[in-house]
Amino acid sequence: MRHLEYDLKLALIIKSIRKQKLMKQYILAKALNMQQATYSRVEKGTIAITPGQLHIIAHELGTTSSRILLQMEQ
Repeated sequence: MRHLEYDLKLALIIKSIRKQKLMKQYILAKALNMQQATYSRVEKGTIAITPGQLHIIAHELGTTSSRILLQMEQ
C-alpha cells in the first residue's frame, strides 16, 4: 500500500471511530495541541499521522493504536 493510500485509510478509520463515539473534532485537535482546521486535514488524509499522534488519538477514543492498526488490515 502506498503512503497516501495508507494515510487516507488510517484517517478514515479514525474518523469512523470518532463519529461512532459522537466526539467532535475539536476534542482530538485539543489533545493533539492543534487547531480544529488542522485536525480536519488529518482526517482527510492530507496530513500524515505520526505514531505519537496515533497513540494520543487512540487514548482519547478509548482504544489502542494496535486496535486501530488492526482495522487497517481488514
